[in-house]
Amino acid sequence: MGLLKESQILTWEETCAQASEIKKKGINHFIRIYRSQIAPRTKEFLWGEELEQHLIVKIKGSWILLLGTNQLINELVCNNTILHPEYAGYMLESTPKQPYSPTFKELAALERTIETRRAAITELLHKKFGNDASILFLPCFPLLGTPIAFGTGGLSKDVWMNNWVKIFNSTDPSDDKPPVLEEASKGTLLEKTLNLAKHPSFNITKSVHYPDFAITPHERFFGFSVNIQKRKGKLSTIEIPLAKIESTANSEKASNDSSGTSTAGPAVIDSMGQGMGCACLQITMQSESLDEARQLYDNIGAICPLLLFLTAATSIVSGKLIETSTRWNIIAASVDCRRKEETHIKKSRYSSIDLYVSDMPEHLDKIYNDISPPLEESVLKTLLEENVDSAMAKHVASLYIRDPVLCYADSTEMDDFENIQSSNWRSMRLKLPKPSNDNHTGWMVETRPMEIQPTSFENAAYSVFVVLVSRMMLSLNANFYLPISKVDENFVSADHHGTGRTCLQDYINAETAQTFWYRENIFSDEAPIIKKGTIKEIFMGTDSYIGILGGIKAYLAEYTPSVINSVMPYLQFIEDRVCGKKTSVATFMRKFVAAHPAYKGDSIVSEEISNDLIEHMLKITEKNSSEYLAI
Repeated sequence: MGLLKESQILTWEETCAQASEIKKKGINHFIRIYRSQIAPRTKEFLWGEELEQHLIVKIKGSWILLLGTNQLINELVCNNTILHPEYAGYMLESTPKQPYSPTFKELAALERTIETRRAAITELLHKKFGNDASILFLPCFPLLGTPIAFGTGGLSKDVWMNNWVKIFNSTDPSDDKPPVLEEASKGTLLEKTLNLAKHPSFNITKSVHYPDFAITPHERFFGFSVNIQKRKGKLSTIEIPLAKIESTANSEKASNDSSGTSTAGPAVIDSMGQGMGCACLQITMQSESLDEARQLYDNIGAICPLLLFLTAATSIVSGKLIETSTRWNIIAASVDCRRKEETHIKKSRYSSIDLYVSDMPEHLDKIYNDISPPLEESVLKTLLEENVDSAMAKHVASLYIRDPVLCYADSTEMDDFENIQSSNWRSMRLKLPKPSNDNHTGWMVETRPMEIQPTSFENAAYSVFVVLVSRMMLSLNANFYLPISKVDENFVSADHHGTGRTCLQDYINAETAQTFWYRENIFSDEAPIIKKGTIKEIFMGTDSYIGILGGIKAYLAEYTPSVINSVMPYLQFIEDRVCGKKTSVATFMRKFVAAHPAYKGDSIVSEEISNDLIEHMLKITEKNSSEYLAI
């Protein structure tokens, strides 16, 4: 969500004029916090999960996105839960009001906590909008990017789609005024909310795939959308090739279909909303010290591509089966504001980490920090002069190569730092302590790559896994460092493991066959022994390597059987995933579409298929079991 407050934002021109001052003030804030918070131990280890979800409603038999977030965020759902708005008006983020301790009791209770929260939000949703409203736990709504994702405004589909295109074609390119969403004066809350999506405009998004009304009506989100385009000078656009998947409904139908040959064009991503409108699972951990935060940031950062791969759940975009499996490059493209002349900046604002943040010997620094990312030299100079250590100074200077793309008129120095920090959407985020009147938080790290999963069990399993990995790393001094270039390669493998496939079975096989770089000598601080292996080898180990799950089991060995048993269902699920006994959500959805009677082998996910898929996913969520993924 980032820095969200009720204040006037500066125009893009005003932001550009004040960019240098904004950066200067933000750096002053960082230096002050760094100096006051570098004591060896400051806070206890605490953690919490952030779950993003979509609000949907069934209207006349069709599931559509519901712009109902603003009606929910100030409501008390259940104890220890806070609801937050996100970029899209149909998205909701839920977090614990108070963080969890690292006890096994808390880990074992997480699934129940998430399930209780889901049930409470669902109850509130039904109370507000009726029993046909629901929550969808998928990264991307299947029809997002099409004109019918929000319904048809009471019109026939053909008339609605013609009006949609006509309005888009008549949009003034120079007009970037936010839409005035007028709520109907009469009718139920559902009817009033549906009315918000009756009159599409495209002044903000400039994209036929994403209307202005889909954006949460807050100046921050409108400002981001406009300013990222203005900085780049044009829309950021990518085209995602379609998956070649045949119909498997029955053998006769499969032989008559096009056998995976599609005449449809690629899925086009050309709006911020198509990326930032995707949902994820994030874990934030408060460290006991800055040194511990660095250790977690670096080590978890090295395995982030594996977390993305395991949670892959984005194989349908804009009503089409795509050959990639995650939201990663979709979001990266949607917020990519690099100009043509900025070829020295190799990554989007949304990307993997650029540098490790721990101090290390020079020979290891050359091995690990091997991509030489661009740094804001003036910021680096200032930080070094103020005795900020080199690793941290370079990390901050790498953030500050980005211009501010949004600023509040009444911003503080802390706001100005967060302005840059929160608009660098990296796979890990190192968060500064926040001062308050009576206390302050510790240094925090946020794990950001994972995709939201359909069930509370799965989301709990991946959350518990991240916490156990962090505890194992710190307890056993495990070392997962890889050269950053290898981490970047692993991110490509995590998202593109389905590319070049020619049938459904190829996509299924790719999950177990895909290889990644990994470090074999994880209990050594010497130079890494780097190998390539499958996800099973990396987690389960080899003759010369204990494996990530092996490391966790070694860490757990000092605890009682009852403690181990309390988290074993989640570790068993992770083991089933990496061993190929359970598939990814992305592959499950490909299989569902391929087997649907209405699928024609053309990569198109029709409204009928989308409705049936959503119905099926809602039942899976309600059942709260991962058995649907069993091979």
